Amino acid sequence: GRLFELTGTIPLEKDLQVSLFDYDLLPPDQEIGSTSIDLENRLLSRFRAHCGLPQLYRTWVPPGRARGRGRPGSEAGGHRGMGTGRGLQVGTRGLARGDGFRWAQEDEHGERGPPAYRHAGAPRERLALHVLRACHLVPEHLETRTLYNGTQPGLQQGRGEEGCRGGKLQMWVDVFPASLGPPGPPVDITPRKPQRYELRCIIWNTRDVDLQDTSLTGQRMSDIYVKGWLDGLEEQGQKTDVHYRSLEGDGSFNWRFVFPFDYLPAEQLCVLPKKASGPPKPPQTLGGGGQGRPGEPSPPPLAQEHFWSLDETVLKVPPKLILQVWDNDKFSADDFLGVLELELTRLPRPARRPRDCSLELPGTRRPWRGVPAPRVSLFRQGSARGWWPCSVERQGKRHLSGKLELSLELLPAKEAAERPAGKGRDEPNICPCPRRRPDWSFPWLQAPLRTLRYALWRRNRCRISAGLALCLLLALLLAFVYAAPGYLAMKVVNPLRSLEPFGGGASK
Repeated sequence: GRLFELTGTIPLEKDLQVSLFDYDLLPPDQEIGSTSIDLENRLLSRFRAHCGLPQLYRTWVPPGRARGRGRPGSEAGGHRGMGTGRGLQVGTRGLARGDGFRWAQEDEHGERGPPAYRHAGAPRERLALHVLRACHLVPEHLETRTLYNGTQPGLQQGRGEEGCRGGKLQMWVDVFPASLGPPGPPVDITPRKPQRYELRCIIWNTRDVDLQDTSLTGQRMSDIYVKGWLDGLEEQGQKTDVHYRSLEGDGSFNWRFVFPFDYLPAEQLCVLPKKASGPPKPPQTLGGGGQGRPGEPSPPPLAQEHFWSLDETVLKVPPKLILQVWDNDKFSADDFLGVLELELTRLPRPARRPRDCSLELPGTRRPWRGVPAPRVSLFRQGSARGWWPCSVERQGKRHLSGKLELSLELLPAKEAAERPAGKGRDEPNICPCPRRRPDWSFPWLQAPLRTLRYALWRRNRCRISAGLALCLLLALLLAFVYAAPGYLAMKVVNPLRSLEPFGGGASK
């Protein structure tokens, strides 16, 4: 933002023209568009358009920062509204008009409930501000002005978000008569500095994950792993190790993700440290579309930056954690199983047990009202643990594709430096410790004999034993059938010879 303070004489200098130029390294700069504002009209308007009316009295007259003609009480006395030509008189518990006295309808301050701030100001001034706001005066607001160029009259200049609307300029103008004295210090429009946070997400277990592959024995199974990132920071994405051969959709990981990011508490937005590069990506949804696999979501497209851009564009996105469950494949692309998106400022309450976890988590709706329950902010709560559902979209409908047991912890940068934690299971690693997985959870191609043991022997040991015994009996039977005719012939021709020991001498 940039502040300009100008002095002029109205009505001799009543039009304020604001122009937007395209800066070039070599002059002259090219004008993009301009907008014109009639200051005399605003100054003489009965709706107090010269300076916006604030929402709260505490923003009206902060210490040493008066922005209007005076306090709300004095302005209400000079304002002619409410259907009469006389001024308003404000007391401590009501307002008076020229034709009689009338009490405020809500309470003595024109507010519902207790004041929103500890030092809200004098009750009379707060009530006067409420009265002025009831007169439909111009409130504080940002103006969105359309830009026009003299070479193309009536045609909006610039390109909007969708490439077809004209560009806009956001600004506001305050007009202060010099006869009323200096207006005081201007409003501080210095950009807020983001605060550094660190999100620690521990992936404990998975349950009831969809099974995509088929084993050698015909069983449904999946090689499960989880990857995650913060929305807009895909380059910082992390993933767990692989839980091989999950036969029931259960997976054990005990794996930590660590995501540092910059956050603006006042706007509840994350500030991306880098500008977007490359061509813009088409938007995609949970149902697929664009260039992704069916059912695979992708982050929203960021603003496209030209290769020759000199300044860095500040991008702000809501703080959202995206976790995806995948099926690991060796010879083909990995299969997408489900996604979980958690907005850190509006976090749904998790389920305590896997059986209670569904697309409609307990606590997300109030059964006696049928309305959504208020969600929690991880920036206020600090940590959360439980089961959240993963979903996938098929044929336009969301389906439950698995359940994730997570631990979420949000720390400021100073506290995170005092209590460091490594990624995955790296040191320092107080928790989580690696959990023992089933014996059959291993890469089968690296151990063929062990693969045969768990794939065939454990489930078909009786059949294999019976088959081996049957083969042995069949071999003995074939050997007997093969040798029996020779022995019978020898016994018929020379019975006594057949009784002689092997290697005996000739008969005399």
